[in-house]
Amino acid sequence: MASDLSSVETKPGSPETRLDRWARKIKEDGIRRILSRRFSYQWYKIKVGSQRLYMQAVARYIKATGNRVKAYGLEFAVESPAVSYEQKYRLYTLEYEFDEIRLLKEHLDPSLPTVEFGGSIGVVACITNRSLQRPADHVVVEANPRVVPVLEENRKINDCRFEIIQAAVGYGGPTVDFYFGDNCMTGSTCHPDREMSTVPTVNLKSILDDRGFERINLIVDIEGAEIAMVANEIETIKQRVQLLIIETHERFLRKGETALMIQALENAGLAIVAGDRAESFVLAFRNRNRDAASL
Repeated sequence: MASDLSSVETKPGSPETRLDRWARKIKEDGIRRILSRRFSYQWYKIKVGSQRLYMQAVARYIKATGNRVKAYGLEFAVESPAVSYEQKYRLYTLEYEFDEIRLLKEHLDPSLPTVEFGGSIGVVACITNRSLQRPADHVVVEANPRVVPVLEENRKINDCRFEIIQAAVGYGGPTVDFYFGDNCMTGSTCHPDREMSTVPTVNLKSILDDRGFERINLIVDIEGAEIAMVANEIETIKQRVQLLIIETHERFLRKGETALMIQALENAGLAIVAGDRAESFVLAFRNRNRDAASL
């Protein structure tokens, strides 16, 4: 009997056996390439598994020391089940919302009122509020009813003065279906395959009109709903938003939707001042219409 695997043939029309498949792959790719790939995959699994164990160990340490994390010069409660062990770890290591926080520190105008869509547990909100000259002129919108109590607690811990609106950014009706994610950062109005709760809607123009805000900083992190927000509020953004910091979520959307949103913002007179449009994740825009009007 021949031992050469290349001699193993499959009869036309018969299903490929495991031995047939291995023989074909060795013939096509060579034994060295196959072993290299399998080693790389096994090493990747070991690396990912080790990282997960380390994150879990850090999260257990945080729990054992009071379920609070000191970060960015502030302190944050993370006891809620909505805060995953990975988020606790990333907050502890200052990776949590790192790009947003960096752009805030570089570009936020502290003299302006600020609106934040997608407040989550309040890390970005507290850092922002402590930077503002008028901290009471700060509105934070969060849709997830399971997260709002943590947001309120972190506001109190850090002696912040922002207003909280428990609602989703939405258009077309007074309420919208909100779908819970696995943690405090993944809930959205865009994923109807998850557990759901009906929440009230709010929009940018009504927030600004009700409070008399004429020119603002706008921070947006709403898991894909930024597309509808820009489409419905482009005139308000053009006329009243001086700085826009927006996290994009192309992975949740149809291909090309983020690029079209960026183009709409640029057509309205906003220019990217930080971030890469080709690899868009978190972008900062400055309103050139407002800049020109102030000259």
